[in-house]
Amino acid sequence: MEPVWNQPKTLRCQNIVQTPSVETLFPSAKHRHCVRHLYNNFKVLHKGLELKQKLWAAARATTVPWFDVEMSSLQKLDDEAYKWLKKENAHYWSRSHFSEHPKCDILLNNLCEAFNSAILDARDKPILTMLETLRMYMMLRMAKQREACDKWHGDIGPRIHTIVEKNKVESSKCIAHLAGQKMYQVVHMSGVQFAVDLAKHTCTCRGWNLTGIPCGHAIACICRRHEDPVKYIHSCYKKASWKRAYGPFIHPIANEELWEHANFPPILPPVYHKQLGRPKKVRAREKDEKPAAPTGSKLSRSFHVKIKCSICGEHGHNKRKCDKRGGANNINKAKRPSASRGQPSTINKAKRPSASRGQPGTISERTIQPNLASTSTYQPSSSLPMESQPVSSVTTNTTRKFRLKSPAKKTKI
Repeated sequence: MEPVWNQPKTLRCQNIVQTPSVETLFPSAKHRHCVRHLYNNFKVLHKGLELKQKLWAAARATTVPWFDVEMSSLQKLDDEAYKWLKKENAHYWSRSHFSEHPKCDILLNNLCEAFNSAILDARDKPILTMLETLRMYMMLRMAKQREACDKWHGDIGPRIHTIVEKNKVESSKCIAHLAGQKMYQVVHMSGVQFAVDLAKHTCTCRGWNLTGIPCGHAIACICRRHEDPVKYIHSCYKKASWKRAYGPFIHPIANEELWEHANFPPILPPVYHKQLGRPKKVRAREKDEKPAAPTGSKLSRSFHVKIKCSICGEHGHNKRKCDKRGGANNINKAKRPSASRGQPSTINKAKRPSASRGQPGTISERTIQPNLASTSTYQPSSSLPMESQPVSSVTTNTTRKFRLKSPAKKTKI
């Protein structure tokens, strides 16, 4: 058999699991495939949103008949996609074929992704520094989980409590009929019937069997008996199991200078070979995958975040650029309408006087009025207002003459 490290990546993962060492060390462990990575291989040849929805519907089906219905609908839609997916063993990626022993129905590889994210800061350091960083992280995490368990309000954690509350809402759509010895026939409002056995903690929908948390059909039977659904939750979710898992703690270690000196040669670092290029610290993402969340103070443009002002409630700006920030007295300044081509502006613009002699420029009477009052040669002839006097020309302290026009009517803006 060819060595594992010389095989392609897809075959490498399968052969590692099929080796006798994994079965010997982990006899009860079940191997599963991440449906997200399965779809990434599926969409290379079979693209389309409808095909994606059919694949995920088959993966989420909890019973074999429901799985067959979703696969038959996929075959009617695209026969080649059905043949490609049929080659994959459903025991690895569909809930309908999962074992009921692990009490876990996850379809994604988020557990490994969370582990890789936790060791991101430590994996590129030297060996001793890396181990010390991981030891410190595990010591703090286990202590944090013990403190969180002490703050639980009941016998289950907040996440399991949220799932139970969600299933209680679903139970309102079911009617439970007692058959005998804690066995019920539950009728859903859609007309589908299920058989629930409270003594064995089973339901024919297999939702309770896979997770260990009572489904909506089981909660309808439990509420008919006026009992608490927490009593029927699997013991792995209870506070006692949580404390038993996080009870042992990692002891603190003093600084290296306080260690006892031994007569052994010092540990030498491994032979270092510098690789070409800059080392990658961020994993390669798929083309249709969302970019990573920004870590700085600014949001990335790829998220298309609509900024909303907290003062006026309008979109497109924040409170720093809001016109109403100063209060009610700060009124928005109206913009001047720009004159389009071929259409004269509606605003009466004052013309500056011409600089050449003999060609007097024109200026509005309202603009020249302050200058006329300050000259010595100008004397009003009557007590009429300035705008009503028919003045043809006025001589100022200079030799220039200006023609005055009657005030034009301003248009409303």
